[in-house]
Amino acid sequence: MTEALRVLHVEDDPDFAELSATYLGRGDDGFEVVTETDPEAALARLGRERVDCVVSDYEMPGTDGLALLREVRERHGDLPFVLFTGKGSEEIASEAISAGVTDYLQKETGTEQFTVLANRVRNAVSKRRAESTLRTRVDQQHALATLGELALTNPPAPELYDRAVGLVAEALDAPFVSLLELDDGGERLVPRANVGWSAVEQPAADDDDGVPATEETMAGYIRSRGEAVFLRDLSDEGRFAGHETLRDVGIVSGAGVPVGRGTKPWGVLLVHTRELRSFSPEDATFLRNIANVLATALDIGEPTDVSARSAPRGLDEVFELSPVGTFVLDADGRVAWANRAVADYFGLERDALVGREQADVVRGSLAPAIEDGEGMAARLLGEEGIEKFECHVLAGEGREERWLQYWSQPVTDGEYAGGRIEHYYDITDRRTLEAELERDLDALGELYEVSASGLPFREKVERLLEYGRNHLGVQVGALNHIHDGRQDTLVAAGDTGGLPRSIPLSDAYCRRTIESTDLVEIENAPAEGYGDDPAYGTTGWACYIGGKVIVDGSPYGTVCFGDSEAKEPTFSDFDRTFVRLLSRWVGYELDRERSQRERARENERLDRFASVVSHDLRNPLSVATGYLDVAREDGSEDAFDRVDAALDRMDEIIDDALATARLGGRVTDPATLSLADLAAEAWATTDAPDATLDVRDDATLSGGEARVKRLLENLFRNSIDHGSADVTVAVGALDDGGFYVADDGPGIPEDERDEVFAGGYTTSEDGTGFGLAIVKAAAEAHGWEVSVTGSESGGARFEFRPGTIGMD
Repeated sequence: MTEALRVLHVEDDPDFAELSATYLGRGDDGFEVVTETDPEAALARLGRERVDCVVSDYEMPGTDGLALLREVRERHGDLPFVLFTGKGSEEIASEAISAGVTDYLQKETGTEQFTVLANRVRNAVSKRRAESTLRTRVDQQHALATLGELALTNPPAPELYDRAVGLVAEALDAPFVSLLELDDGGERLVPRANVGWSAVEQPAADDDDGVPATEETMAGYIRSRGEAVFLRDLSDEGRFAGHETLRDVGIVSGAGVPVGRGTKPWGVLLVHTRELRSFSPEDATFLRNIANVLATALDIGEPTDVSARSAPRGLDEVFELSPVGTFVLDADGRVAWANRAVADYFGLERDALVGREQADVVRGSLAPAIEDGEGMAARLLGEEGIEKFECHVLAGEGREERWLQYWSQPVTDGEYAGGRIEHYYDITDRRTLEAELERDLDALGELYEVSASGLPFREKVERLLEYGRNHLGVQVGALNHIHDGRQDTLVAAGDTGGLPRSIPLSDAYCRRTIESTDLVEIENAPAEGYGDDPAYGTTGWACYIGGKVIVDGSPYGTVCFGDSEAKEPTFSDFDRTFVRLLSRWVGYELDRERSQRERARENERLDRFASVVSHDLRNPLSVATGYLDVAREDGSEDAFDRVDAALDRMDEIIDDALATARLGGRVTDPATLSLADLAAEAWATTDAPDATLDVRDDATLSGGEARVKRLLENLFRNSIDHGSADVTVAVGALDDGGFYVADDGPGIPEDERDEVFAGGYTTSEDGTGFGLAIVKAAAEAHGWEVSVTGSESGGARFEFRPGTIGMD
C-alpha cells in the first residue's frame, strides 16, 4: 500500500487551515494534512515526524514564512516548501527564490486555489522523490560494486562482515543493520557485525548469544523459511512477534533477507528503523544482491570454520548480475574477465573482450566526448593504483552519449596478482539530473538578478523573455495585453514568424490561459487534439506554455512561450515554476507602475488645482475687484456688468478645474460600452445644427459611461468651437482596440500638439483652456493613451489606445 503524501500546513488562521486540510484531503490520492499555527511548533513536528512537504503562510505572529523557510532549509535540506500567501509582492517572491522556495502560490478567493495547491505539492514531492530514488540507486550500485571488489581480494571474514553492514547502512540510510549467523547448534542466530547497536542494545534476548532461531522471531522466520521480509509496521505483523530488544529501542520498521543458498541459509541480513518506512523494490533487490555477494564470497555450504571463510567462490557469481560494468585485468594489462554490463557499455561480445589489451578496448570502443579529450583516456590507461573519476563518453554500438563513473583497485594476490579490477557504472541519469538542477538554479538566479536590477521595466522583460525562451528551448517568448477581445503583444523575444502584434483573442492560445486558474501547456498541438484550434492556425505553434498576469486583482494579460515544433523533452516541473514566477513578477511590477502613475496623476491634479486657484483665477478676480471699486465710486452699470462677467468666468474655471480633478480618478467599476451609442448621445448635447457627426464604425469599450460621454462632448465642442459651422466630426475604431475622433477643421499646429492637453491652454478669448485637459484626465482614468495628429482632411485627429502600463 502506497503511503499517503503527508503535508505540514503552517497557517495562523485556524479556519483557513481547516478548509485547506479538507480540500487537500479529498480524492483518491488525498493528502494527509497536519496543521500548526505556530512556526516553532512546526519545526518541532518536523524534527519528530515524517513530512513530505511544508505549505506555509507568509505573515504570522512574531515571524514570517521566509524565516521559517530558512530554518527548514538549514535543518531539513531540500524538503519541498510551498509559500502559500495572501501577501504577494515582487520583493517577497525574489526573497523566497533566493532562500530556496520550491514553489510560490498566492491565495485567491474560491476553492479552485486548493486544486492548484494540490498539484503544486504533488509535483514538488514527486520531483524530490525521483531525485532521491536516483541518488539512492547510484549509492546502492556503488555499494554493491565496492563489496564485490573487496570480496575478490580475499579479506578476513570479519572485515567482509563489517564492510557489508556499513555499506548497507550508508546506501539505505538505515540506523540499524546487523548480520547474524546460525550457530553450530542451530538454535540461535549470533551477531557477526552490526551498525547502530551498542553493546547493551544488540539484538539478543537475555544474553549476548543472539536471538532464538525459531520462527517466532523475525530473524528466525527469515532463516527458517528462506524468504525475505519487508515490513513497514512491525506491530501489524502476525507471522512472528517483535523481539524484546526491538520493542525496547522503539524499532517500528524492518527488512531482512537470508544469506546463503538452499532451504537452510547460513544466516540473515537485517535492517531496522525507528521511523515508519516503506521499502521499495529497488531496496529489496539491493539487499538480496548484497546477500548474494556475501554468500559467494564466503563459499557458504561447506562446514568450515568462520575464520577460514575468505576465499572467493567465483567472479561470475559475484558480479554477473550487477549493473556495474567490471573488468579484471591480468598483470600484462589484458582483460582476463568481463561481466555482461561492461560488455554492453563497450558494445562488444564478452568473448571478444577477453584477451585484448585494455588500452585497445578503451581507445577503440569508449570514445571520449570532446570536453574530456585525450586527458580522459590517459587517466583510464594510467597505472597509479586506486583511481576514481567520472567521464563523458560515447559508448556502445550506437555510440550513445553517456556519463560513466570509473574506479579501480590493484589486485595484490591470487590468480590475478599484479593486475587490477576496473569498474564502470552508468551515471548518465544522475549527471542529467545534476545538469538540470544547475540549469534551474541558473534560471532562478537570472530571474532574481534581472528583476532586482535598475534597468527600465521594458528592458527587464525583454531580457527575461529572451532568457526564458532559451531556457525552455523554444522560438518565441512574449508579454501580451488582453483587452476588448484582442491580444496585443507588448514585448516579444525571438522569431515571431511575422505574427501580427494584435490578433483576436479567439485566435490565441492565451484565451485558455486567461480562463484558467493555473498555467496552460501544450506540448504537441496536433497530437493533443489542437490541430483544428484557431490558435494553431494563426500562430503555427505546436507547443505553448503560458501564465496569467494579474494587475490590480484582475487579468491583464499573459506571459507565454511557444514554438512551431512539438516540445521534446516535455516541459519540466521547473519550467512551469519559471513561467509562473515570471508571470507573477510581471504582474507585481505592472501593479507597482500603475500605482506610481496613479500617484503621479493625483499629484498633477492637485498641482493643477492649486495653479488654478493661484494663477488662472487671479486675472478674473483682479478684474472683478477693480470694476467693483469703479462701481462703488460712480455706480456705473457697465462696471457691474464687468464684475458679473468676471464672476461667471471664475465659475467656469472652477467648474472645469473640478471636472478635471474628478474625471482623473481611476475607473474602478468599468462597464461594456458602445462607442457609436455614446457618440450619438454626446452629439445630441451640442448646439450646432449645420455640423455633421460621421460614425464610421463601432467599437466596444470598457469604461465609465459618464466619463467617456464627457470626453466625447469636449472633443465635439472643441471641433465646433475651432471649426466652421458645417464642420464634420468623424468617430471610428482603431485596429488595436482603440478609437479616434477627427474633424475637418483647421487642425492643431504640430509644434503645439504637446501643449494642448495642459490645463489653461486655449486659443479662444472666452475659453477656459480646460476642455482638452478634461479629455486627457478622462482618458488616463481608463488607462488609455491619448495622442493628437492631423486628420486626412487637414483637421485634428485624437487617438485613444489601451495603455501599456510600465512599458516606458
